[in-house]
Amino acid sequence: MVEEFNGQPHIQTATPPTHREGWGGDVTPRTPTPPLRPMLEDTTSVTYSKAMTAFKDKYIPVNEGKSFTIEDVLRFFGCMSDNKEARQAYYRVLYELSVNKKPTLERKNKNYRIIDKEMKIINWHQTTEHGLVEIEWPYSPQDNRGFGFDDDIVLYEGDMVLIAGEGNRGKTAFVLNILVNNMERIPSYYFSSEFNAVKFRDRMREFKWKTLFNEDGQPKFTVVERNDNWQDVIQPDGLNIIDWIKLDDEMWKIRSIMDGIKGKLHKGIAIICIQKRTYKKYGEGGEYSKDLSSVYLTLSYDDKAKQNILYVEKVKTPGQLDPNFNKYAFNIFHGAELSNIKKLPRASE
Repeated sequence: MVEEFNGQPHIQTATPPTHREGWGGDVTPRTPTPPLRPMLEDTTSVTYSKAMTAFKDKYIPVNEGKSFTIEDVLRFFGCMSDNKEARQAYYRVLYELSVNKKPTLERKNKNYRIIDKEMKIINWHQTTEHGLVEIEWPYSPQDNRGFGFDDDIVLYEGDMVLIAGEGNRGKTAFVLNILVNNMERIPSYYFSSEFNAVKFRDRMREFKWKTLFNEDGQPKFTVVERNDNWQDVIQPDGLNIIDWIKLDDEMWKIRSIMDGIKGKLHKGIAIICIQKRTYKKYGEGGEYSKDLSSVYLTLSYDDKAKQNILYVEKVKTPGQLDPNFNKYAFNIFHGAELSNIKKLPRASE
């Protein structure tokens, strides 16, 4: 039995022997043996035809977007060991579908992928949807002064905002302010990896300037305990605040996590907190997390000035004024109330 390991049928050939005559080393080649035919199922056979039909009708519809091997296909059809003819037929099917002029499969090493040729046309010229998500950013309840970029950070449905902050430097206070500022504007969900009921209740008591409950006594937002697999609970049309994503030094996971979250958003947005080392420019996931977000903010602390620092690292779609690279100072009281918000001059100013 000749098996296929590299996308090509393995062909055995006979090496032409030589015959030496005399001490002088004269070589007389013999007539070479014709190469053996590949021992793969013929494309005209009934077995091959059935295998091709079964693969297209049964395997492809349930495996689009997945990577698979020939062994996966054989297991799917139950012919791993006891049906040599069928195995050879499926070898041939994968080979033919990956090498013809209009391939159905893409092959890399031993892995195959079903090529997706469907183009999803964006009818941008016909849409009448607004598409924007307007949120109210944190402000100081003492003087109603904000950061001044509410109209200059443009958010669209499905956007993701990342807030990378040093430990205990205001991430939670910042996003809880976003939560209470928008709980009456859009269905709001706070996914926490740290709070229990008692701790969260005590923290929210500090938001004295806000009415957190409806007339029926129920809170105006939803709090959910969640540590992973956030894509499973994302509310497609709501404000989803995730505080915070732990990567545990597996920084490469950030792409799949954020892709999973974004794939579940429809008309809503996600605001995600991640950790940032004091000496690092970006949070966990590095520039990958920045590249995947529409807005990227960092939070740190100036020990000398005793102020929290907000830096606008990225706004993909600015408004009339570009807030990119702006820096702001502020203070936080009781883990809730922001005050003394002011814009700091840029290094070049």
